[in-house]
Amino acid sequence: PSGLTGAPAARELHRSSMGRGGAGDTAVGSSYGTFSALIFIFNLVVGTGALTLPKAMADAGWLLSVLFLAIVAVFAFISATFVIEAQAAANAALKSAQADDEGPRAGRLASFEKSLLADASSGSLYQITERVEVTYMGELLGSPRLRSFFSVMLMVYLYGDLAVYAVAIPTALSSVARLPWDHPAEVPDGGSDSGLIDDDDRLSYSIYLLGFALLTLPIAFFDFQKSAWLQYTTCAVRNSAFFIMIAVMAVHLRTDGAGIPPSAHLPRKPIKIADPAEFAELYGVCIYAFMCHHSLPSIISPIRNKTLVTRIFLVDYVFILLAYIGLGGVSLLAFDGLPDSPDSC
Repeated sequence: PSGLTGAPAARELHRSSMGRGGAGDTAVGSSYGTFSALIFIFNLVVGTGALTLPKAMADAGWLLSVLFLAIVAVFAFISATFVIEAQAAANAALKSAQADDEGPRAGRLASFEKSLLADASSGSLYQITERVEVTYMGELLGSPRLRSFFSVMLMVYLYGDLAVYAVAIPTALSSVARLPWDHPAEVPDGGSDSGLIDDDDRLSYSIYLLGFALLTLPIAFFDFQKSAWLQYTTCAVRNSAFFIMIAVMAVHLRTDGAGIPPSAHLPRKPIKIADPAEFAELYGVCIYAFMCHHSLPSIISPIRNKTLVTRIFLVDYVFILLAYIGLGGVSLLAFDGLPDSPDSC
């Protein structure tokens, strides 16, 4: 509407941000199509956290887990539409500010009654043609304090996100690809363990962490468009891992007990249906399962056909939800209820 509170402040911000980098840099760069958008969103949402879902689902019960995952998916999708609407409003504020520099009446904002994601030929001020990041959006539609709040919130979140990968990736690499000075740690019974002596383990971890940082740091300065082939490769590897895990567990279910008399089968406990006492663990895992909102401006702005944005997110979220349920459900059928070791039977 014409009385959008962020419009006056946007004029000053627009002038001060011209030629400036950072959150005020609204350049979009090259565009991409619907398929690339689907890949980018899937890669952004699905991370290593998916591998913790089976344990949480086993503890909380399959029915409670599926219901809560679906609820989280719905709320995450709704929240994503809120971010899209805010980005459209921020684009309108910027265009209104730019138009006001050309004429006093040119910057009047149109009504929200029309579709915010209209066709590019409509000429709507709300058409998303500028990349307005979340922090800059907070200042355009709110205040500098709101921008500072968003900045601190994102830094805390992304620090925790980076810490997960900084621990998981070097640790996994040091386990499967040992460096020349690594050797198995001795155990009291004279056997060997798969672990490493502490000093060697720390050195290997540090070297892999440094390599991980050197590899990913330049990528952090790329736009999504410039990392297209990396995104395609990541999606292929990630989907392969998902489906291979599901296929291996399905084969295990098909052949489990083949040729083994029932008396020799390991005793299994019934699979839980719902255990509210374990809901806290499930909540901690699921709440991160559909997180992507902080990066939406960089993903949405370059999409050629903005009218398909809502459908793209709907398809991605449905597919991700089914992938989570498939991975967790098959793992429960294959392994839940089994004892930790035959000795504990």
